[in-house]
Amino acid sequence: MTDCKLSYLLLFFILISGAAYLVNYLETTSTSPRIPLDAPVSLFNTWEVIRMPNAKQLFHNGIRSTGGHGSRPFKITFFKENAINLSLSTNDCSLGYRLKESHISFQKNITCTEACCDSGQDEFLIGQLRGTLKYNIQGKTLTINTEAGSIQFALSSI
Repeated sequence: MTDCKLSYLLLFFILISGAAYLVNYLETTSTSPRIPLDAPVSLFNTWEVIRMPNAKQLFHNGIRSTGGHGSRPFKITFFKENAINLSLSTNDCSLGYRLKESHISFQKNITCTEACCDSGQDEFLIGQLRGTLKYNIQGKTLTINTEAGSIQFALSSI
């Protein structure tokens, strides 16, 4: 080989090595966590009710499709500190919980605001979050199995 070809070949290897080093450096010093696209969704999120047993009205994106008290979507937020915030059609509630494997144990005491009267669906949902219930997350859907049936929640975009 000629000296010119060797010089170009050496330069090519130096550039490739430098690029590989730069990629490795950027990956190891990145400040944002790398979460795989197929990583399981954590319970510690905000969820919107999409289906409840015995619901007289259907839900669309967590919002009741016909009138009634309030028009906010029903949302539940699980915090790592064993606290839950529940946003109902008008009022907000808070309660504590404990996790053990695939079960949630809800504390008996629940505190709610009283901006207006609760709807039957509000009261039904509050009444179901009692005792120890089995839950699971599939994709972006949280299901809590209650005595009355399953309540399904979709991961909220907040």
